[in-house]
Amino acid sequence: MHQVGRLRGRIGVITGANLEAGHAIARALAAEGMSLMLVAEPGHQVRDLAEALSEAHRIRCFPAAANVADRDAVDRLVMHAEQHVGPIDALVNLVRGCMSDALRPTMDQRGYGIILDVDDATAAAAHVVERCVGALNPAG
Repeated sequence: MHQVGRLRGRIGVITGANLEAGHAIARALAAEGMSLMLVAEPGHQVRDLAEALSEAHRIRCFPAAANVADRDAVDRLVMHAEQHVGPIDALVNLVRGCMSDALRPTMDQRGYGIILDVDDATAAAAHVVERCVGALNPAG
């Protein structure tokens, strides 16, 4: 059995957080203490989830709306995340298309820890958590 809270103090962004897999991943990361920005277009689709996770796990969790295929929107998203949650440690991308191509340079430039592209049809929340723990807490 692992120790809960292995990602406390870490910040994650989940794109496609309105998808079933996005919900599962958000719940699993929040249970490990990771603060989150949940991204969906439109953002109101994840508002209730963000509120529930904040309350249940005592983390900072915010909904956000962004067209993640738009480079300018991605830059604004990153700035918004850093202002409201803190420096991003992990991106979990469930949106097919250009998201990783648009966001990877921004995250690489800022030295963020891990970018995971997840096929929403096969996403396993526990696997995502373990990948984040391994990348962000090597001794964890």
